[in-house]
Amino acid sequence: MNPQPVIQNIKSKDRRRYRLMQDFIIDLDYTITIYKGFEFDKSSIPRAAQLFVSDTEDANMEAPSLVHDYLYETATGTKAEADLIFKELLERYTYLPSWKITAMYWSVRLFGKGAW
Repeated sequence: MNPQPVIQNIKSKDRRRYRLMQDFIIDLDYTITIYKGFEFDKSSIPRAAQLFVSDTEDANMEAPSLVHDYLYETATGTKAEADLIFKELLERYTYLPSWKITAMYWSVRLFGKGAW
């Protein structure tokens, strides 16, 4: 059973935002801890990729999006590592077809902007 983050939709005038309501701990080959209060936008899909990666608004996207946004915002590891972790979590958490996971991976790989 994969842990699910507890999040709350918060108001933002320019885009949708979510707040983590309790600490979220995920174990991969190492442990990532994201603390209560972290805010993120779930899956912000670059315009160039929206044609290939349409609506992915399902509850199973929360953990992969949360971890990816956290890694990007904190510049934990490298961008390449953050993108690979995102792909691994998509494979672990979602029931998306492999072509869509690959498209999502390449969209963040090519167009994602982090704090690096």
